[in-house]
Amino acid sequence: QQYSSSPFSTKLPMLIQCIRNSPKIENRQLAAILFRKLLNDKNEDYKKLDESSQQYCKTELLASLQSEEIDVVRKKVCDAVAELARIYVDDDNQNLWPEILQFLFQFANSPNLSHKEVALLIFRNFPTIFGNQQTHYLEVIKRMLFQCMSDTNQEKIAYLAVNATTAFLMVNDNEQLRRHFQDMVPPMLTVVQMCLNKADDDGPLKNLIEIAEAIPKIIRPHLNDLATELLKHISNSQADNNYRQLALEVLVTLSEAAPAMMRKYGQIIIQLIPQCLGMMIDLEDDPEWSVWDNSDDPEDSDRRVYSIALGGKAILPHIVGVVPQMLQNGDWRYKYAGLMAISAVADGCRKQMMQLLTNVVVTILPFLKDEHPRVRYAACNAIGQMSTDFPEYFQKKFHDKVVPPLLYLMDDVANPRVQAHASAALYHFCDECPTAILKLYLEPITIKLKALLQSKLQELMQQGTKNVLEQAITAISTVAQRAEGYFLPYYDHFMPSLKFIIQSATTPEYRLLRGKTIECVSFIGLAVGSEKFLYDANDVMQLLLKTQSGNIEMADDDPQVSYMMTAWARICKILGKQFVQYLPIVMPPLLKAASAKPEVAIFDEDDEKAQDEGWEFVKIGEQQKFGIKTAGLDDKGTACQMLVCYAKELKEGFVNYVEDNDRSLTMVSVRGAAIESLPYLIESAKYKGDGLIPQMWQYVLDEIFQAIKMEPEPDMLANVLESLVKCIESLGKGCITGKDMETVTEIIHEQIKKLQSNAQIRQELRGDEDYDEEVEENLQEENECDSEVLGKVTDLIHILFKCYGQEFLPVFDKLLPDFASLILPERNWQERQWAICIFDDLIEFTGVSSYAYHGYFLEHYVNGITDVHCEIRQSASYGCGIIAQYGGEEYTKFIPEFVPPLLKVITDVAAKELENLSATENAIAAI
Repeated sequence: QQYSSSPFSTKLPMLIQCIRNSPKIENRQLAAILFRKLLNDKNEDYKKLDESSQQYCKTELLASLQSEEIDVVRKKVCDAVAELARIYVDDDNQNLWPEILQFLFQFANSPNLSHKEVALLIFRNFPTIFGNQQTHYLEVIKRMLFQCMSDTNQEKIAYLAVNATTAFLMVNDNEQLRRHFQDMVPPMLTVVQMCLNKADDDGPLKNLIEIAEAIPKIIRPHLNDLATELLKHISNSQADNNYRQLALEVLVTLSEAAPAMMRKYGQIIIQLIPQCLGMMIDLEDDPEWSVWDNSDDPEDSDRRVYSIALGGKAILPHIVGVVPQMLQNGDWRYKYAGLMAISAVADGCRKQMMQLLTNVVVTILPFLKDEHPRVRYAACNAIGQMSTDFPEYFQKKFHDKVVPPLLYLMDDVANPRVQAHASAALYHFCDECPTAILKLYLEPITIKLKALLQSKLQELMQQGTKNVLEQAITAISTVAQRAEGYFLPYYDHFMPSLKFIIQSATTPEYRLLRGKTIECVSFIGLAVGSEKFLYDANDVMQLLLKTQSGNIEMADDDPQVSYMMTAWARICKILGKQFVQYLPIVMPPLLKAASAKPEVAIFDEDDEKAQDEGWEFVKIGEQQKFGIKTAGLDDKGTACQMLVCYAKELKEGFVNYVEDNDRSLTMVSVRGAAIESLPYLIESAKYKGDGLIPQMWQYVLDEIFQAIKMEPEPDMLANVLESLVKCIESLGKGCITGKDMETVTEIIHEQIKKLQSNAQIRQELRGDEDYDEEVEENLQEENECDSEVLGKVTDLIHILFKCYGQEFLPVFDKLLPDFASLILPERNWQERQWAICIFDDLIEFTGVSSYAYHGYFLEHYVNGITDVHCEIRQSASYGCGIIAQYGGEEYTKFIPEFVPPLLKVITDVAAKELENLSATENAIAAI
């Protein structure tokens, strides 16, 4: 109480006195913890202390480290000293506490082991403690760490040196510095080997995982030796399971961070896959397994990371060589592991596995009838996974072989967990099933689901079990969604029971069940249409309104929130304009969710909140975590999607919510659905007259500009640019002027510059020692993403030319060097295609004025007409037609150059093939 009420200037001396003089270990330890927290929270207050007070703190803390004999207290004092040292590194990165550096050197070189430990602890906690003198002292730092790490007789010091080295490398994102430390890897691996053998501290292994993730190539020269040691430990069934898992994680992390590098070491993969499969066999036959009744199934954990990281070519041959033997083993654990392995690799090996799919399915099907329930469960898992990984193809080819046994397993009443997984597999199958195929099985599927719904509803009321019921309801949702109007005859089989669940399952343990049921009702309503659904619409609306209006309390992480929001949007589609009457109730919580600001904080490692499930954390240093509260973030995204739906569907009926909606969407994050909704909000705002538009547009435009500058993801960036284009198209000429037009110009230039930089980086990667076919596939995917962004930039140029015509030419002139570079033959075909499209717009919307620019594009048009890429042929042919239509007489002299290549395109033997058709039609139109 005395401490709490004391001012900051008094608290520090009180804590130091306790650290120095208290006879109780726990008091000294707590005082050091409080001292560090106080500095962390009030560092500006510390800077205001007079020089003598600051000197007292520095001197006494360092003195404490020299005299303190208890390890746990000394460690906490080190944390406090590191926190204090942070305060003395100024904005110019200069350390204004030179005594701490002298102290570190003195203790690092001391024969006293506790002194070495102190130096390493302080350096680990604050690895940039040397500030702008780091380069000067780099060799000294390296030597200190190397010597401590190399003394394997003192394992505590060696472990700590690995930890400190890792912290130093993580915080210094400098390739040259990291290469300089590459010779630290051998002693580090020696310490890791010691850690594996002794199994007394897993810290070095965890440090190695950090390095594997951030700088995998530093390990490359030592990869064979490291893998040999790790594989030896993974294969030792007598070793501690935690250390085996961590050893495996090192190799998996390397595969994720540097897959091409790992593919070069094929022998590692060959040895590792049997070990991974072997660890999957490590199962116990739990008599309670079959009646597990929790939606979060621990057996659904993701094991696909290795195949996805390395790619199918590297993984599948070895899986194919091992799994068949496992499936023939009489032990259920081997069959289970083999089937789960098939599930695990399906996504990562999709392209290669497609060729073997018939054999794989034929192999799996008998296990749906295996005598052991966990094998049947695994077979269901494999069917569900392949339904997702090979969408439509799997359903079209194997429906007659898959649907009947799944329906049969849904009657496995002795094993509810198998029933639930069979229902889940059916859901995955139906989710990607063409309607024509689903129609063939609609009768038996609905009969089975109706029986399951009714029997499990009885169990819910009598025993409280819900897992199978949840899965059945999800399957009903999907069947209705895919069957659409064909579900109409089965509507009355399900709606009464579903309404009953919504009405009755209101306690917290049934939140997910109720949410899934709300979703199911809305999907059924959307499938059968308003005419049929209206009979129950009022009852359903009243049940949902009762929830929405707060009679049923919902926490931030309540799954019902998301289900409610999506259900309202579907019902809006069903009811159309009739839904407007419900907006006063629906909109407030929706706007609240859309405008929610995620809670962020920095926590100490030992803070209770740092363990909360509703948070995600990133480690910053050894003592702290940066946390973001993720509960509610998914709901924010869902809310934005629903607002798009309302704006699209209701138009003028939504006008009263445009202003609130506009602010809610742009206040926190203009991404995804939020950005997609902006053009629709503008359309709705038009119904309120011209007064609202200018103020709203300027606000929205500023947010869009900011989003374009900040957005790191190409697909999201493309969405933002597309939204900007639609907004300009809606508002027309005059919406972009003055400084805003300058900003648009800058954005276009920066985007093209960034895309060129990305292309250069990809070219450099093609020269990397680990470059291979799969790397090229990834580079091509990145190129496609960049091409999509460039396409949206082209759309932006198009709409500006369309709105402003010749008035846009002064802006175009500033960007001309960018476009002229994109059309050159050495650029990739996507860049050349979009550049031609830009010059097409120049000709179409400025007519005769475009002739002044003909030197930049005309030659490329002529060559592009017969380019090997049909997309370029299409754009160039279109451009020739546009020249003839809008270009004016000055272009006449070039017409003879256009005609022969255009005729060549038209008369080509492959002219009418689907991929060439657009280019052929444009060539005909041009002639």
